[in-house]
Amino acid sequence: MTGFQASYQFSPLLDVFTWVVNRWENETTEDPPEDNNRAKSIGGRIGFTPLQGASLLNFGVGGFWGPEQDDSNAHARWIADADLTWSASSLLVASEFVYGGESGVSFRRRGTPFAADGLDNADVHWFGLYILAHYDVAPWLGLSLRYGAFRDDEGARTGVAQTLQSFTIVPIVHLSRLIPELRPRGVTYARTRHPIDWVDLRLEYRFGHSNRTVFSDVAPGLPITEATNGAHVVTAQFVVNY
Repeated sequence: MTGFQASYQFSPLLDVFTWVVNRWENETTEDPPEDNNRAKSIGGRIGFTPLQGASLLNFGVGGFWGPEQDDSNAHARWIADADLTWSASSLLVASEFVYGGESGVSFRRRGTPFAADGLDNADVHWFGLYILAHYDVAPWLGLSLRYGAFRDDEGARTGVAQTLQSFTIVPIVHLSRLIPELRPRGVTYARTRHPIDWVDLRLEYRFGHSNRTVFSDVAPGLPITEATNGAHVVTAQFVVNY
């Protein structure tokens, strides 16, 4: 996003964020990246921190609104959002719930392998959530478990009317903790007590599931003749925070 953001901490219990941006979902393949219309998108969040001290509890409500269709300053896309984080000692729990919609959505009828009727000037809605738990088993080793779900009944966000789910496990090796000269940075992730380390190695396994057969390993540009409703993804990340 390109734009302006402002925040203010009214008290230890209350914080507010607001922003005005060109887009909230830009194409990364354009060179240079360009906006798709002349309208701006606005958003904000109000956060509350009722528990402070050895443990920290923060929850917030917010939203986002703005026209996002090509060459159109009408038909706004919007979301309403609620989030929660709780951290204490070596444990972190976080979750987020999103309900969104958009007006004036149109797309053509689709055929094999994901046949569906087209939409014309329709109002569409979707719902998503995630729940994450992270625990530091040792000063140098952490483990994250995450569940996510996304319900796209009209297929407006994913192209297929479906309910997606994901189950993820992520061992995290804090490599910098194993080197005495590289101490933790003394800062934490936003709205948590969890410290940010200099260097992390993350090994992630994610299983994705859909109630439709939408996953295929066919190369791009080739016809998709068969698919399944599950997919396995393994990634490795070497992260340096500075």
